[in-house]
Amino acid sequence: MRPLVVAVVFALGFYLVTLLGIIRTRKLTGRNPVIIFRTGTTEEIAALVAFWSFPLALIASTLWPEAGLFRLFFDVTVLRLAGAILLLGGLALQYASIVTLGHAFTIGLDPCQQKHLVRHGPYRYLRHPIYAAFLGYFIGAWLLQPNLFFSIAMPAAITRVVAQAMKEEQLLLATFGAEYRAYMASTRRFIPWIG
Repeated sequence: MRPLVVAVVFALGFYLVTLLGIIRTRKLTGRNPVIIFRTGTTEEIAALVAFWSFPLALIASTLWPEAGLFRLFFDVTVLRLAGAILLLGGLALQYASIVTLGHAFTIGLDPCQQKHLVRHGPYRYLRHPIYAAFLGYFIGAWLLQPNLFFSIAMPAAITRVVAQAMKEEQLLLATFGAEYRAYMASTRRFIPWIG
């Protein structure tokens, strides 16, 4: 398994899944679901730009030699295979989540567009399946390419995703109240059956 091939397949899949979600939502609703440029903070917009650069950084990292220490401990076929599974499984989860959201899919927060709480498909088990997919991407990239770049970027990216999920939960609690509180009690944030 060549990391460059997996990285290219992931990058193409990531951009394709996201663009298909945007196109599908436009067809369903007649509106642009990319609202972050209207409603987001500078920090959120910067995080979005960095996130959209992530697949390209993964491709570039396959062309750089890894730091010897990381290669020594993590250049194991089973770990690279686990990385590829997390990347490709994340794509499937992201796509299923976007399709499940349907009209409710947006890139950015807009409390005015929250008409109902989605509780089926992946949302039956996870409150943030798209973010769970993103976490899979970050960890998968690190397992596939255990280099210094991802060793530094991965914790920062994971911290950002967790912070964004918590911010969305506050918005959803304010919007849906007791209904969302009950939903929180019956689901997990990112990993089914764990915390």
